Amino acid sequence: SARLGWWRARRLRSARGREVAVIAILLALALLAVWTGQRSAVHLSPLAAVGVARALDGLEVPGFLPNPPVVRTDGVSGRLWDLTREERTLVAFYAPWCGPCQRELPRLAAGTKARGNLLVVLGPDEDVADTQRQLDNLGLHAQAFWIDRTGELMRRARVTRLPTTYLVGRKGRVRERLVGYSELRLDLLILRAGRAHD
Repeated sequence: SARLGWWRARRLRSARGREVAVIAILLALALLAVWTGQRSAVHLSPLAAVGVARALDGLEVPGFLPNPPVVRTDGVSGRLWDLTREERTLVAFYAPWCGPCQRELPRLAAGTKARGNLLVVLGPDEDVADTQRQLDNLGLHAQAFWIDRTGELMRRARVTRLPTTYLVGRKGRVRERLVGYSELRLDLLILRAGRAHD
C-alpha cells in the first residue's frame, strides 16, 4: 500500500512536470506569434500593403463629398453641390485610359438616361480631347463631363482606384460607393439611383 502511494505520488509529480512543460511550450509559441506579427507589420510586402490599403479605403467612405469647383469642357464652371441637386445623383470618376471605366460608363449612361442624374468627373491631369474621343468611341457623343481642376474632389472623395462611383444626395451626402467594376453591383446602384424616395 505504501509502495502504491509512492508510485501515485511519483506519477502525479511527472504529470505536473508535463503540464508545466506544455504550458511553457504554449507560452513560447504565443510569444513567437506576437513577435512574428509585429515583425510582419513592420516589414509588410508591397502586395500586402496594397491589400491593407484597399481594406482601409473600404472602411473610410466619406459621409459627404466636398464642394470644390469643377469645370465643364465648354468652360462653364460650377460647384459639385450645385450639380447634385437631385435626391439621388451618380458621380462617376472616369479616365479614358481606364479599361473598367470603358465598360462601366456606357452602362451608367444607359441606366440614368431617363433621369439625367449622372455626373462624370475627370481628374486634373486627364486630356480633354482624348477623353472626348474615347466617349465618341463608346457612343456617348453627348455625354458631358466635368474636370476636377484642383484635384480636391478626388482627394477628399478618397478616389484611389478607377472606376469609383458614388451615389449621393443633396449637398454631396454619400449614400453608397462602388469601387472597381462589378456588373451586378453597378446595376443595383443604378436601380437605387432611380428610386424616388428613401
